[in-house]
Amino acid sequence: LTDLDGRDWSLKAQKNRYPVVAFVSVECPMSNAYLKPLSDLAAEYKDKGVAVVGVDANRDETAEQIRKHARDYAVDFPLLKDDELRAVQALEAKVNPEVFVLDADFRVRYRGRIDDAYSARLKPNPTTTRHDLREALALLVEGKEVKTKATTAFGCPLPSAEKRPTNPDATVTFYKDVLPVLQANCQGCHRPGNVGPF
Repeated sequence: LTDLDGRDWSLKAQKNRYPVVAFVSVECPMSNAYLKPLSDLAAEYKDKGVAVVGVDANRDETAEQIRKHARDYAVDFPLLKDDELRAVQALEAKVNPEVFVLDADFRVRYRGRIDDAYSARLKPNPTTTRHDLREALALLVEGKEVKTKATTAFGCPLPSAEKRPTNPDATVTFYKDVLPVLQANCQGCHRPGNVGPF
């Protein structure tokens, strides 16, 4: 991948026992809610062989936007661009924020949510009872196996790496084709009184 200055970044060049890859987005409110907890975990586990890296796979988010966002949210871990969706494909990531804990051989030891603060997209639970990422890291640094290896992450959908077939003869209408997409993926946040009012 590349960092925000356009320099090449390789997972193999890192010397950490447990890299944590977190998919993040400037525009996703659920991703933004986890930037501080991820920064706290990065600081807490830095001397234990764990390194957190954020991956932005949203092509419409520029390096400058991400850089400013990182300053605004005091992000304390490296951020990378994945415009070609390489990390998305390799890890089969689905949403922002979704995390993957790897080991030194790049095997996935944990994947999924950071905690159980949400029961669905934009639907918070009354209390957070499980801190899945923290629990996985605590076990791994003690040389133990992760008990729960995968959980379901909720958040904003990542761009799909699959190419969709096109039909040049198809008639696309706003009402039939575009509106349902906006209602399913955008209206949850972009409405009066919420994070992105229109």
